[in-house]
Amino acid sequence: MKWEEYLVPTSLEEALAILKERQGQARVVAGGTDLIIQLKKKEVTARCLVDISNLDELKGIELEDGFIRIGACVTHQELASSSLLRERATALAEGASQVGSPQIRNMGTVGGNIVNAQPAADTVVPLMALVAEVEVATFKTQSSKLKIQSQPLERICLGPGQCTVDPTAEILTAVRLRALGPNQGSAFERLAKRKALSLPILNAAAVVTLNDGGDTFQEVRLAVGPVAPTPFRARQAEEALRGAAIEAHTIAAALELAAQEAQPRTNPMRGSEAYRREMVKVLLRRAIERAVKEAQSSKFKVQSSMSDQGIRGSGNQGMSDFLIPDFLTLTMTLNGEEVTVQVQPSAMLVEVLRDQLELMGTKVACGEGECGACTVLLDGKAVASCLVPALKVQGREVMTVEGLAPLGELHPLQKAFVEHGAVQCGYCTPGMLMSAKALLNHNPHPTEDEIRLAISGNLCRCTGYAKIVEAILEASAG
Repeated sequence: MKWEEYLVPTSLEEALAILKERQGQARVVAGGTDLIIQLKKKEVTARCLVDISNLDELKGIELEDGFIRIGACVTHQELASSSLLRERATALAEGASQVGSPQIRNMGTVGGNIVNAQPAADTVVPLMALVAEVEVATFKTQSSKLKIQSQPLERICLGPGQCTVDPTAEILTAVRLRALGPNQGSAFERLAKRKALSLPILNAAAVVTLNDGGDTFQEVRLAVGPVAPTPFRARQAEEALRGAAIEAHTIAAALELAAQEAQPRTNPMRGSEAYRREMVKVLLRRAIERAVKEAQSSKFKVQSSMSDQGIRGSGNQGMSDFLIPDFLTLTMTLNGEEVTVQVQPSAMLVEVLRDQLELMGTKVACGEGECGACTVLLDGKAVASCLVPALKVQGREVMTVEGLAPLGELHPLQKAFVEHGAVQCGYCTPGMLMSAKALLNHNPHPTEDEIRLAISGNLCRCTGYAKIVEAILEASAG
């Protein structure tokens, strides 16, 4: 996994120049939730990581002339919480809200999800139904002049893990899609074994355009995954619904075509071919019904001149290029105090916290962002520190479980955990506390469902979660 260089360019041109100079030995990293795991497993190799997450041109969700432009470094959490997307591209916001866990959604990016090229990617499937296109930047041949090309998203997916974007020479900069308007609606459905940290058995998205009376389909777009090597458009079903009345038997007949078009395989993790074909119909029916309801609702009677509701990610603000062969100087605000430490270019945040700063509260377990034991707060948001390169936190704020009680008096969350017996072996507890702290930071009085969602990225083998939820509820009421 060890890389020798960690570079943070200040412009897109500079990032591409680094890729060009390294001649295939450099890889772009933003959220890193896929790439870091691939590096750990030696599925890919890189001598240099180029962190593009602080580039302003790769951030933001903006409405431009009826189109929504999404920077490639926008995180899944930013997609899920965007009011613009929830009103004008609901399926995408819903898909993003299902990715991984809260820790993964706070770091992972839409650009990375696309380039990772999985046929059931929870943002790519709705983007397919929304007929999105992507912008890809590279240098013109034999020159250093920037070239940005747009191409349909559908064309860049070649197969599982295979994408036309070359991660050693090109950078996906943005996604662009037409904002839905009057008489249009979209929805996303997902079938999985768990609500978090589980790959989908199937997922599906529907986008509908209705006539002015709201009783006939003018156009329908349906996407499903994973039922083919790439996210799949059910085009025969789409054509069958074009101009059809919105009636249950008409939809059912079209979805029979979708089930026939799909090519799911029997898979021990996802079920039999017959089961998955049947579920294609179920998920698409649910998505169509919700999309129709949205298209018929008054909330979608919006004006095309709707003001920009773009958002900007925090990124790695104030960082500049740095490269030292063996050790680098990392300065961060840790538990309220500025800390400077010398770290190796390939060090992960959890390693620095435990091995160099001797903060042993942050635990090491899966090493792949799937258990939550290493959860810390980065700029107030829960992240899996086993997937965060240490140098990504340059100039930023980090809080570990030790920061909950800096003066030795237990935090209300810690007191509640003790009182409710929410601690047994205790290994998961620090991460659970930090996820709860992140929740209460922005939602001081959450519901039980909101608590369960907030800790869905944290696994516990002892308490069964009930006492943990009760403890967080008590702390929030105090």
